[in-house]
Amino acid sequence: TFRDTSNTNGQKIVNWIWDFGDNEFSDKQHPTHTYKKSGTYKVKLIVEVENGCISEVFSKDIIIYALPVADFSSASPACEAKAITFTDRSVSSEGKIVKWYWDFGDLSPIEEKVTPDPFSHTFKTSGTYTVKLRVLTENGCESLAFEKSIVINPLPLVNFGVPEVCIRDSFAQFTDSTSISDGTELNYLWNFGNPSASPGTNTSTLKNPTHRYTVAGTYQVTLTVTSKAGCVNTLVKTFVVNGATPIAGFEILNSSNLCSNKEVVFRNTSTVDFGEIGKIEWFFDYANAPTNKIVDENPLPNKEYRFSYPVFSAPSARQIRVRMVAYSGGSCADEEIQTMMLLPAPSVSFTSLSNVCQEIAPFRITQATELSGQAGNATFSGPGLSPTGIFNPAQAGVGIHTLQFVFTANNGCSESISQTITVMPTPLVNAGRDTIILEGGETKLNAIGSGNNVTYKWFPATGLSRDDIPDPIASPVDDIIYTLTVTSDQACVATDNIRIKVLKQPEVPNAFSPNNDGLNDIWNVKYLESYVNATVRVFSRYGSIVYQSNKGYAIPWNGQFNGVDLPMGTYYYIIDPKTKGRRVITGAVTILR
Repeated sequence: TFRDTSNTNGQKIVNWIWDFGDNEFSDKQHPTHTYKKSGTYKVKLIVEVENGCISEVFSKDIIIYALPVADFSSASPACEAKAITFTDRSVSSEGKIVKWYWDFGDLSPIEEKVTPDPFSHTFKTSGTYTVKLRVLTENGCESLAFEKSIVINPLPLVNFGVPEVCIRDSFAQFTDSTSISDGTELNYLWNFGNPSASPGTNTSTLKNPTHRYTVAGTYQVTLTVTSKAGCVNTLVKTFVVNGATPIAGFEILNSSNLCSNKEVVFRNTSTVDFGEIGKIEWFFDYANAPTNKIVDENPLPNKEYRFSYPVFSAPSARQIRVRMVAYSGGSCADEEIQTMMLLPAPSVSFTSLSNVCQEIAPFRITQATELSGQAGNATFSGPGLSPTGIFNPAQAGVGIHTLQFVFTANNGCSESISQTITVMPTPLVNAGRDTIILEGGETKLNAIGSGNNVTYKWFPATGLSRDDIPDPIASPVDDIIYTLTVTSDQACVATDNIRIKVLKQPEVPNAFSPNNDGLNDIWNVKYLESYVNATVRVFSRYGSIVYQSNKGYAIPWNGQFNGVDLPMGTYYYIIDPKTKGRRVITGAVTILR
């Protein structure tokens, strides 16, 4: 790129003539130009201003450097997960190369190097990758990218199995399980790590070789696998040649109380003089099922084994023979047989429970029982349930509850079973506040009930407009107590009472005879005792008060004034019931002697 810096003393340049020195020209103010060859070129510039004046020729020599040429080689074989060495072969005819840019085509970051030293890179997976290299000289010239396709070959995934052997075995059989992703042919080299092996027998090139060990001990077995492309991978495994004589042994945990409905736990106590037990065979019911066995290929010391026998409940204990065979190799084995007693377990049943209402009285659970007739003790547990089986719905609360029944036989074996019970809510009811009505009057009851689709029933129905609604009209003739029963759609009930007092019209007698003969000795105003706020005043013919009560008529008038009998004659009264709807009663009463 060339940039014009001509000075025209403020005049505008209208034309530019560039001569790049290679027979190429341009009329742009700031042209770009590419030289095809390296070398020194004389670049000339003439400008013309707007008044037609043309400048002198300005010239300048420029040097065009040759591009460096990038190149590299790579080591082989190229294998995945292995470092591959790349060697720079780039050249520059003009200027020293100062930077190398490596792009390995595997999405790893571009590597920038400042030395041409051999450089290694690891490809994680096999495949074909395009590797690119660019170089930069001290003159700032960067090469074109050099590309080369690199085939990364798969690496064998080495694995093999080691046998369980002892020194009495004829040989140890090794089994190869190596794989390679492209399925190509593999070559094997085994080293059995046996310093006492006969010359030439400690190695093998077979896929699945055998080897004879004569001394018990720990050996390092090495397998080296080479692919057809030359990729090599190695695996080393520790291999134990066990001693000749294993000793089988096991413990039966809790052997004095083995119940048929519980797992029996066996603990491995087998030993070998050197190495380890490689395999155990269990025959948990050797007398009745001598061919049924369980094999453990990894029997660690003190390992526990659990076995469940068929559950039985009667009549008595059963004798069980257990056989164990312990192997330390193919031909080195020992067995242990033990006899144990398996106790009968209770057989329990807990049939379904009906839903109950929260308000019912506590009751006994009778649906749980032991079926086989064994003697023992039964206990219960659960919300609202006593150990003896008494269920209290109110204590348990509304909801679904799990109740458990446990029966422990006299032999120590127990069995449990659970059942659920649903406690349904008791509806809520409020019959209302006690009330008072006048004789011949009526009142509307305003009961409140809540629950699941509740229904209502009043008792007695005497004096009610209806007995199946919460708010009937009540017009009783006499004092009465109504009981309201509210029933939910789940048949749960609740009751409440309301008392209605009927205030009857007082009946005032017009005479009485307070002569202590037991008949009409007091002025008995019938029904006046119901008017607790009533006032009663009695006057003589002269207007003086001879009897007065300001709060009801609890103590009827006995014909006296200040403790002295009043004479026969007519007296006058004023009775104010002090009750809405009742008028003041006036009249005359005669004392007879």
